[in-house]
Amino acid sequence: MKAGAGRVKTLSVAIMMAALAGLMFYQFLQTPPQTKSKLEKCTDLLQGCKIVLNGQNLVVKFSEPPSALKPFMITMTASEMQSVYADFKMEGMEMGPTKYRLKQVQKNAWEAKVILPVCVAGRRDWMLILELDQRMVFIPFST
Repeated sequence: MKAGAGRVKTLSVAIMMAALAGLMFYQFLQTPPQTKSKLEKCTDLLQGCKIVLNGQNLVVKFSEPPSALKPFMITMTASEMQSVYADFKMEGMEMGPTKYRLKQVQKNAWEAKVILPVCVAGRRDWMLILELDQRMVFIPFST
């Protein structure tokens, strides 16, 4: 009787492990593809930054020097984009929600009026994060 009980226990463990492995594989298949990202160096966002992303030329530009709580425009030229978002972050700081949707104003032109949040610590090192369809571009800048 003991030998039969041992087989049942072993079989139960094997079934549970197979079910767990199946569940993990299912979760793996359901995970969305990772967003590609790219860090860009830009000397002057007022003059415009040229970016090449997946063979496509983009230009991102600020209308005026960014300053906390003062609205300014972000413009971007790019073709073949479905959606464009801009966000402002600081490393190690939670600035609250600042995500803006750029609207397509012409065939290859996007723009949004944005406001840079206030940093109570007095820091001036920002990261512009552009979400271009499923791709992310990070552009550091200072105010």
